[in-house]
Amino acid sequence: VPPLPFGAAEAAKAAIPADAMHVVDEAQGSDIHRDSSVRSFASAVPPGVAPKRYLDLVTAFKGLSVSGVQFWVWSLLVVNAVELTLKGVISIHMPTLCYWVSGTCTTCDAWYSEHIASVAEG
Repeated sequence: VPPLPFGAAEAAKAAIPADAMHVVDEAQGSDIHRDSSVRSFASAVPPGVAPKRYLDLVTAFKGLSVSGVQFWVWSLLVVNAVELTLKGVISIHMPTLCYWVSGTCTTCDAWYSEHIASVAEG
């Protein structure tokens, strides 16, 4: 039976010498006990410096959140433009256009409220 993942981690932890688990931070003058996930970065990255992989991950999440907000703003802009066009321009200046386009006796206001407003307002 193969060992469970936590069993492998415990075996790897037991294989590390005890003095490698204890690191002294000379800048602060304090003792730091590093766990197994941080120990791998301890020798490669000096204290106070974030690993490149962490910075790449933070940058990716920042880009994802900015893209999400931009999409939300642009979709609100489009929905509001459609509402203003249907209710403010077409229904006032060309009141029979909505009847002709939809093929029903529905006004632009009623069509917008039935098809778009319920989705746009959530």
